[in-house]
Amino acid sequence: MSEDLFVGHQQSHAENLDRLRLLEPVIRLAPRFFRSGAIRTPFVFAKDPGDDPREVVLDESTSLLDIDWLESTRESIVHSVWWYRTTAGDTVAFPNITVGLHHLSARRVYGDQAAQFAGAIDPTAGLDSVPAFINGPGSSRFPGVVFVVLDRLAGWFVERTYASVPKAIVDADGDVIRPMLPVVSMGRIERPRNCKGMVGLPENTIERLMQEPKVTAMQGVPGRKIFEWVNGIQGCNIRIIAKGVGHPYGKVKAIVKQFEDADLLSVIDQGVYLLHGGRVAAARRDRQHPNVVHGRFAALTADDPAHRLHDRRHEQAVGRVASKLRKDGFKVFPGWRLEITYPGENGTQVRPDLWVLVPLGDGTAMWHAVEVERSATADAAIDRKLAPHRIARDWGGIWPVLVVAGKGTKNERGRRVDLAAAERFAARGSDLPLLAIPYSQAIRGDMTGLDPDG
Repeated sequence: MSEDLFVGHQQSHAENLDRLRLLEPVIRLAPRFFRSGAIRTPFVFAKDPGDDPREVVLDESTSLLDIDWLESTRESIVHSVWWYRTTAGDTVAFPNITVGLHHLSARRVYGDQAAQFAGAIDPTAGLDSVPAFINGPGSSRFPGVVFVVLDRLAGWFVERTYASVPKAIVDADGDVIRPMLPVVSMGRIERPRNCKGMVGLPENTIERLMQEPKVTAMQGVPGRKIFEWVNGIQGCNIRIIAKGVGHPYGKVKAIVKQFEDADLLSVIDQGVYLLHGGRVAAARRDRQHPNVVHGRFAALTADDPAHRLHDRRHEQAVGRVASKLRKDGFKVFPGWRLEITYPGENGTQVRPDLWVLVPLGDGTAMWHAVEVERSATADAAIDRKLAPHRIARDWGGIWPVLVVAGKGTKNERGRRVDLAAAERFAARGSDLPLLAIPYSQAIRGDMTGLDPDG
């Protein structure tokens, strides 16, 4: 089977191009899934078990037969179903789910409600009819689910949300985060009745779509980096974005102007924001309803500037810290992408400003929460800020925290104020795995305790 770009009959060409960021890695992975290390082989299971079951052998010779792209994800979050044929001619199917930047938060609830959350969620729910699947009670529906994720944080989201589901997790660069250990699949899978197999993507359609301003603006590595930065951290000025993506200021300014001309981004009050068109594009690329992104970001570009101006200084401070950490070689992600919920009187969320993956020097790494705090300097305000981390600790969720404290005022008095704020955080949080550093020191020097060389 060719590894050229193709689509199923159920989706439009334009939608697939909008989702190209994760469609491309799906197309790369699917044909070589059994040779990629993303699934442990050989694996043998009985097909239609009975008195004389026939064995199905999955090994590196298992080849891709077809891909069904599901038109609707209202009943199921599955994006597509991959069909494979073994050397002996047996067919087997694997649901595929793509997880992008705007995935839903992984909410972990403990106690009696735990079964409703991480590990007990069936990602293939709703697939009884697309495709039809006939199985016995208590049996596994599929050998496993293939998750293609944008990055390591999206992979961590999948690990937490679907802890007990047999799965392969592969990021957009093709790195295997978790290989699948298949399970025995019981029952019979039927293709959708209206399935006509593969259809080609005509070259003239690609050429026409690639010439559209919104598509053209999002092509190329620098443009993609800039769009994703703004998608992740709203309100940064162009200079902060340039440092964060590692490109010259003039180049970034020109690309932002190109995005503005395509009605994707806008510079408002010196901060760069997603416009309506940019939010729709971001939602489509992450297989989310546009309202998910509108609800998160729309207030920032509304006519009333109160919310935008209130958040701008904080978001720019977060952006500067993020760019410094990235420059130092760390993997850094916006904190809103992963909210972890713990029980309490009203429920408690750990939702830091940033999540940072810190190497431990032995080939492993640990997630750290980073809080950029400009205003909480009094003891009561600091305690409120640290309360979610204490509740998380009491429920077994111990997250190392780096607090970047202060406003970064450049004069000597401002540096003393930042230092005092960091020392107060360190003292009030002495019962937590917490480090605190003055903001002015964080953005000009090394992050204390976060040395990527160990």
